[in-house]
Amino acid sequence: MKIYSFMSLNQNIQESLSKSGIHLEIHSMEQITDKQLKKAFLENDILIIGLHHHMDAMWLKEITTPKIVATLSIGVDHIDSLYFQHPMIQVLHCVYGNTLSVAEHILALILALNKNMISSYHYVMGNTTQMNSITSTENSYQTLGLIGAGHISQKLIEIMSGFHMNILIYTAHLEQHQDLIEKKVRFVSLETLLKSADIISINVPNTDSTKNLLSKECLSLVKKNATIINTSRLEVADTMALLELARTYPSIKVGMDVDIDKYKKEFQQVGDNVLLTPHIAGKTKAAQYKMQLELVNQILKCLEKNNI
Repeated sequence: MKIYSFMSLNQNIQESLSKSGIHLEIHSMEQITDKQLKKAFLENDILIIGLHHHMDAMWLKEITTPKIVATLSIGVDHIDSLYFQHPMIQVLHCVYGNTLSVAEHILALILALNKNMISSYHYVMGNTTQMNSITSTENSYQTLGLIGAGHISQKLIEIMSGFHMNILIYTAHLEQHQDLIEKKVRFVSLETLLKSADIISINVPNTDSTKNLLSKECLSLVKKNATIINTSRLEVADTMALLELARTYPSIKVGMDVDIDKYKKEFQQVGDNVLLTPHIAGKTKAAQYKMQLELVNQILKCLEKNNI
């Protein structure tokens, strides 16, 4: 049984795989060509990839043996949908590993924006910001709107309990999350959430049903002093509309954890009410280890289930 990984793995995890009789080859590099990725996929039983490794549906025509594609990520939009339907392919991904890390990052963005840390930094460093223009907002007792009711939103509910917030949730899968009612949250429509929330956190995967979920029209509904956080994929919200909203209304604050290349020019022109981080929400050392462990355990269970 051969695993080819394009992602670095913790030494303890490597040893665990070795003890299971699995041959592991790690080829961690910044830039990987489609040709290299295809070759590794076709020549190995199990492939471990990351978000930047795109699995082409055309490669499925050439496989002759069962394979596992395991991605060290929560999102799976970099893997063509045909992989999930193929009878010889098992796709695995992380579900829980970086939940706490991402939730903490969302809190950090909220606090940094609402406490006006960017303008404060510029003032201390002697830049043009005037001291009397620096004001901040208390987060306690505000209304928090969570778009999506998955693991990250659930962790945020726990973390934000100390802020005594009124929590609203919009989810397309209401029937799956009735247990959250016990945590004193209120399920509402997306329109109601956008109109009512002081702080909005977007926590949904990038799927056909969530693409442009927060369209320009939807974003026009938010309060003109709202704080909007997107640590999901850029595609779930109209990024240009978000930036335009922040330019038009300086009292609106926007925080995004994103791959900056797509809108690099636009991101360089933002004001102090926009805070960007380079897709690092889930990249704590603890989260990376937990994700690796979660993914490898899934691989081992999959092999055991199929008597491989």
